Amino acid sequence: MRSFLESGTLDSMRPGDPVEKLRDLWGEPTDQGGRRKGGRYNIWKYGDVEFHLNDDFQTILQIFCDSYQSLSLGEALALEPWLFKGHPSMDEVKEELTNAGLEFREEEPTLPDTNTTVLRLDSGVRLLIAVSVDDYTWPPFTGLYGFHYAC
Repeated sequence: MRSFLESGTLDSMRPGDPVEKLRDLWGEPTDQGGRRKGGRYNIWKYGDVEFHLNDDFQTILQIFCDSYQSLSLGEALALEPWLFKGHPSMDEVKEELTNAGLEFREEEPTLPDTNTTVLRLDSGVRLLIAVSVDDYTWPPFTGLYGFHYAC
């Protein structure tokens, strides 16, 4: 995962790549969802990681994860979870990124995710960190809970 956070490339996949490359690398998704058109879905899921496809289902728009226990791509690819072991706090994530020499900036929460602060890395990957908990927002704990990377 460190390599992904540095480069924005997960294995050799990144937003903008054709969906056929994803299928060739990792096979059929373990789950699908989102909008359905002509029997196809625009979200392909491998383990904990979602690949959102464009309107014609040909190109990857974003790589996304907003829930994991021990980050996995299922059987498609073994990951070294690095930061994604448990749900480290904002301070722990910042310290680990700084120690790794990864530059980042903090972004203010936006509605509806006012409990989430984003750390945006130079690669463009955004780390999602819950800084508060209430009965109405996701996730039901504080700490790192996912990432988002889009073209």
